[in-house]
Amino acid sequence: MKIEERKFAERVLKHLLIGSQLDGVKFGINSSTTLLYFTNYNRKDDGEFVLNIETNWTVYPEACDTSPSSEGEVPFNTEEQHFKHIWVLGDKK
Repeated sequence: MKIEERKFAERVLKHLLIGSQLDGVKFGINSSTTLLYFTNYNRKDDGEFVLNIETNWTVYPEACDTSPSSEGEVPFNTEEQHFKHIWVLGDKK
């Protein structure tokens, strides 16, 4: 991914997700697919946002200023660890 494309994607995700709440989770047929449903109740005109994750993922602390440059840099998590990440995020904006 080009640097410009990555920066654009990060801006879009921040716009859609900051202030949103996790409203639902759907695990795919295998552990590599996860659907996360988000709603921003302060911007009702945006509706629901669905994040379809088909690669390795994790949750970073708020203070994290850098993101990985490739999937290989993302720590591997089991399905149980993914569920714990989602559970912790469940009641947070």
